[in-house]
Amino acid sequence: MKRIFFIISIFLILLSGISRAERDELFFKVGAGAGASLLNNLSDELETQGNELPFPEYSISVSMGKTFSNNTIRAEAVFGFSLLQDVRYQNEYENFTETMSHYDFALMVRRVFAPERKILSPSLGVGIGYGRTNLIEGAGRIDSFELLGSLQVDSEVRDNMDIFVELFYVQGVSEKKFGSPFLENLDSDVLLDSSGNPLKDRYGVAGLRIGITVWLRALEQRY
Repeated sequence: MKRIFFIISIFLILLSGISRAERDELFFKVGAGAGASLLNNLSDELETQGNELPFPEYSISVSMGKTFSNNTIRAEAVFGFSLLQDVRYQNEYENFTETMSHYDFALMVRRVFAPERKILSPSLGVGIGYGRTNLIEGAGRIDSFELLGSLQVDSEVRDNMDIFVELFYVQGVSEKKFGSPFLENLDSDVLLDSSGNPLKDRYGVAGLRIGITVWLRALEQRY
């Protein structure tokens, strides 16, 4: 709960500087990259089994947004999707190898510190969202609210397009059991660790993405 209050406070600080925009612009953004999964309990369980959490976790993100206060503030609606291949889980109670997937929806506010720069314009973003992690396709999942952080640098490549490099961090707010209500071959409705206890964890990832931002002002000017 303290984390939620903290992220809301940052939202309010970022939004406090918004004035009536001289020019509001819509944008579309897409990025792809990879990072390190931060599922600590799952990682510990896999080590107990003699396995390890794979690396890297591949991810993509797509967002639509709008600028405010002459492009010093950006608000974004973000969809993210990631895959962690060949997770080998084997103990006395479970036995499978699967590609773990995660997707989330989030709202983010970004503070741009040097919007006048065409090269290496830095920004800091924070957000809150909701995500689902599927350890097994269709089951073995955890759902949680998430906090997001982003440090991004943009460089203009043409009048209506930027390229960006982004360091990102996602962390689930609460620790939950990996539920498996749709797996007919399991006697329990949760995944069990090597001690026979329900496996609990919270999703987390830290990584790097590269992508493009397309500014829609050129499209607006045509009509």
